[in-house]
Amino acid sequence: MDTSAEYIEMCTKSDSLQNILREWDDGDFLAYHNEYGYEREADVAFICDSDPYYQRPDPKCKVRPTWLPRQDQLQEIVIGRVFDSAQDLMRWAYSFLDTIYQQYPYNSIEQFWLMFIMKEKFNKEWNGSEWK
Repeated sequence: MDTSAEYIEMCTKSDSLQNILREWDDGDFLAYHNEYGYEREADVAFICDSDPYYQRPDPKCKVRPTWLPRQDQLQEIVIGRVFDSAQDLMRWAYSFLDTIYQQYPYNSIEQFWLMFIMKEKFNKEWNGSEWK
């Protein structure tokens, strides 16, 4: 799972994607913002209801944490909504892979899927610092 500062920034700035998640669930990764910004891994939490240390964030909290979607969560967003099957999705992803990597190299599979979804679903591209 990508918890790099770059992926956190990409997710933080993807308002369209952040609005998809309605409530936290077991297995979700969240990044917490502090007054100094995000710090790699130290501010990333994994939700596990059976462990009191990794509980869901308080909904009354002033600062909402950033959802860091896993690869499977990113794929679920487009299967059945943009593509009819996983095969259709993979065919399109391979062609997307050839074009996107030339312009914006990604460092993880989560970054690839995030760029893919933002382009296909929201018509936005990552320019290295923001979605345009």
